[in-house]
Amino acid sequence: MRITATAELAGRSWSGRAMGIQNTGQNLAASLTPPLLGGLITAAGYAWGFLLAAAVGALAVRVVPVPARTQDQTSAVTEGPALSGRR
Repeated sequence: MRITATAELAGRSWSGRAMGIQNTGQNLAASLTPPLLGGLITAAGYAWGFLLAAAVGALAVRVVPVPARTQDQTSAVTEGPALSGRR
């Protein structure tokens, strides 16, 4: 999630705290992933490491909020000016 979206979702009075918590969480995840994944691969093999990475990615798709698109936005994304012939 982008920092601006974090601040917007948190609101004016909580935006600084929300960005701090988000950055702390991202930094912790980024610093803990290599040694923990390396330990899993060492203990159980690459297949389990790849399985864990795929599971975390699939979970992220489910839990990260995505704004709903209207029909106009969806058609603009799928068609676009170059694909629809409009300029």
